[in-house]
Amino acid sequence: FVKELEDVKGSNELRKAQLDYLQFERDVISTQMAKFEQFNDSTSHEEISQAFTDLLKMSQVEQAKLTGLARVQKEFAEENNVVLKPSAISVIE
Repeated sequence: FVKELEDVKGSNELRKAQLDYLQFERDVISTQMAKFEQFNDSTSHEEISQAFTDLLKMSQVEQAKLTGLARVQKEFAEENNVVLKPSAISVIE
């Protein structure tokens, strides 16, 4: 649905950044988080540790994507006289 939305007032970059972030989150859930759902009593400590390490690496990528999204959001807000809540701004400051 979001992919078909029409861009308004220069929202193209914001929409792209939001879609990129949502796609990333979906991928993390379907690949990284799914590993944890498959663990059971026989799962080795090494497997758990590796899955956790992989998830931590993804959190660094996530932070970079969130920072980029916040930057584009702030730019869009400034161009369109939209006031952002402080929580939306704090990600990039």
